Amino acid sequence: MNNVNSVRVAALLMLGVAITTTSGCATIFAQNESDIRFKAEPSDGTTVYVAGKKYALDGEPISVPKKTKEVLFSNPTYGDFAVPLDRNVNGGWVALDILFTPGFGLSGLIVDGSTSKWYNYPATVKFDFSQSTAYQTSARKVTHTKKIAIATPQIADAIRNGGTKSK
Repeated sequence: MNNVNSVRVAALLMLGVAITTTSGCATIFAQNESDIRFKAEPSDGTTVYVAGKKYALDGEPISVPKKTKEVLFSNPTYGDFAVPLDRNVNGGWVALDILFTPGFGLSGLIVDGSTSKWYNYPATVKFDFSQSTAYQTSARKVTHTKKIAIATPQIADAIRNGGTKSK
C-alpha cells in the first residue's frame, strides 16, 4: 500500500514539473477567447466575420479567439473592410512568466507568446463605413484607425474563411 502511494505522489510531482516547465502562466490561467462587442454605422445589413464565422450586429458580445488579428466588416452598400484588432500585451503575464517559469521566463515567454494568450483585446470595436474609420475602446483607452482601405476580394475571402490578410 505504501508503495502505491509513493508512485502516485511521484506521478503527481512529475506532472506538476512538466506543466510548469513547458508552459507559461497565461497559457495555464488565461482564457482562450475575449468577448468583444462589434458595432457599425450604418448597422443595417452589416455583418462581421470573426475567425471564419459570420455574425449579425445584434449588440451581443462575440467570443473572439486570442489568435485573431483582424475582422471583416461587410455592408452591401459600402463593401468589405478588414479591420486590424488593437491587441496589447498584458505586462502582468510577462512578469509572471519571467518570475515563475524556468530559464528566467524563457519557456513561459515562448509558449505564451506563440499561443497569443497574454494579449488584451478591446471591449468594443465600432466601424464607421462613411469615414472608413474604426474605433476600438477598452477599459483604459480609446484608439481609432483612420482610413481603412476597402478589402480586395482575396483579402475578404481569406478573412471570411478564417485566415488573415497577411497570408
